Amino acid sequence: MTTIHIEKHSANPGTAPSEETQNVRQRLLKSAIKLFGEKGYAATSVNEIVSAAGVTKPNLYYYFTNKEGIYITILSEALTGYDEIFNRASQAQGSARQRLMEICIEVYQQFVRNIDTSRMIYSVYFGPHQSAPPFDFETFRMRHIQLLHDLILYGISIKEFRAGDPHIMTLAVLGQCHTAMELELCHSGPTLGQEGLTKVLELLFESFAINRTAITEE
Repeated sequence: MTTIHIEKHSANPGTAPSEETQNVRQRLLKSAIKLFGEKGYAATSVNEIVSAAGVTKPNLYYYFTNKEGIYITILSEALTGYDEIFNRASQAQGSARQRLMEICIEVYQQFVRNIDTSRMIYSVYFGPHQSAPPFDFETFRMRHIQLLHDLILYGISIKEFRAGDPHIMTLAVLGQCHTAMELELCHSGPTLGQEGLTKVLELLFESFAINRTAITEE
């Protein structure tokens, strides 16, 4: 895995960046996200990014060093948002069902809130790998899966969920979340939305639950 160092510049070390500075940086990020998502990494030029942002090349080089730098920054900042969700979920209290629901909905909300970045990530992840700089998506993906898996195991251990294959149960939850998110990427057609995803997950978790009535009758 290639490690890329991105130098951070500051005219006055120790001082907060000005509003204008932040605005230029955000415009560059927004332009790059849109172009990478629409055209892919290789087909997008620095000229196109700075033109869409309404700035000059030195601005991009100042904040991100080069095209590879802005690409890595976008992905790193995007996945940091998901890491924060995972950190909260791993420390949360409550039933397995409640915690699974919370993490699924928070991930969905983050995905929709940053839909252009999400579209770019899908384009890069499922596109030709040789065209873009390497990025460690797998660590993020496996952390998400492991967190869901651990919560399902917890639910089974406290007899909140029936005994079953936790791997299959994890993939079932993940599949519903991915379906809801991928529908949001479509430019037309129906979507589940947060309410629909919640209802689908409730049905799924109900199928995981132990039948208390049957246990009582036995």
